[in-house]
Amino acid sequence: MDKEHLLAMIHSPEHENEYWDFKQQWYEKTQKSELARDVISFANTAHHQDCYLIIGVTDDQRVIGVEHDENRKNKQQLQNFIRDLPFAQNTFPQTDVQTYHVEGHEVDAITIFDSDQVPFFLAQPYRKGNTLGAGAIYCRNNDSNTPINATATDHEAELLWRKRFHEDMEIMDYFEYILGDYTHWEYVENNEYIGFLYKINPDYQIILKDTTTHNAMTAYSSKLDHARLAKRTVQFRYRNILIKEITSAWLNDGKLLVPVPEIATLTNFDVQYDCYYLLRHSLAYKFLYFVYDVMHTKAENDIAAFLASVVIADDHHDLTHKLDTAKQALKQGNLTLTATSSEVAELRSHMSMDFSNNDHEMQTPYLQAIIKQLKLAHYLNNLPQQLNFKY
Repeated sequence: MDKEHLLAMIHSPEHENEYWDFKQQWYEKTQKSELARDVISFANTAHHQDCYLIIGVTDDQRVIGVEHDENRKNKQQLQNFIRDLPFAQNTFPQTDVQTYHVEGHEVDAITIFDSDQVPFFLAQPYRKGNTLGAGAIYCRNNDSNTPINATATDHEAELLWRKRFHEDMEIMDYFEYILGDYTHWEYVENNEYIGFLYKINPDYQIILKDTTTHNAMTAYSSKLDHARLAKRTVQFRYRNILIKEITSAWLNDGKLLVPVPEIATLTNFDVQYDCYYLLRHSLAYKFLYFVYDVMHTKAENDIAAFLASVVIADDHHDLTHKLDTAKQALKQGNLTLTATSSEVAELRSHMSMDFSNNDHEMQTPYLQAIIKQLKLAHYLNNLPQQLNFKY
């Protein structure tokens, strides 16, 4: 969680809800059961978002801080406490603790990470304070926890079990989830289609279709043994119903299938520089590693060359920050995006097996643009970690 998110919660008119709660101070030694119940209740939510306990803020959302609180716990201490509780099923909630400086005070924020291992409950009673019952399912409903001497209603428990088995997901969200289950996918080539079949439930299919797009060469294919690529439309289908499409490309003479990256543009003094990018949490990025895992391709070097030519960002915010950093470096003269004649000649020689001298891809302006894209991607992917946007 970043500081902007924390401030939005503190100043929200919604006050406390099933996503966050405010505490004036840390739990005392006699309140271990309350700490456990609060963490378990937020872990047992039917939604798919992280939850937070904000400590050092009053119920009426005044910041009073915890800088003098002798009961404070750090990340490791809290996680050790949670892990040592007698949870059933050998699973327990995952947590984090971060400290923020707000209005001259230190505020601690406990993150309870979203999990599909719900419902969490104890196999034995826990009696450090008020007793937590064995088998009782404590959950968060709006701004209230399940009472300590009760358990979740049938409806609340049903929602948690549906979350555990992913029966509450919309169809595309479920598609993204099962992409990670690569051991149960199979690559298929037959007279009907080329693509991937989910063997547990064949209603889920990923079909590759030819496109009419000109199959040229781009920055992300230029460093492979064969620079020419062949684009394909990737169709995510359920019961033969088209759910979503993305564009992919076979690289290096059909040895590697990748998603086609998006294009970002950086403008500096009316000069535009383009680069390809992928977002880590996007469907395209997940599809890249899905293909690698399912097809068991021995293309590590090809994937490395592809990723080196594509900017990898956490999200659009991160991408914007990276581009702003490059723009500032250009203005200060700390970054130069030019293509020398020797670099152009080297790239033209490398591409000669796939293109003739008269092809558009072999012309100097096109090659210069490719080289500039590669240099910008290299710069952005090698920014020091501390330059990434964080509050």
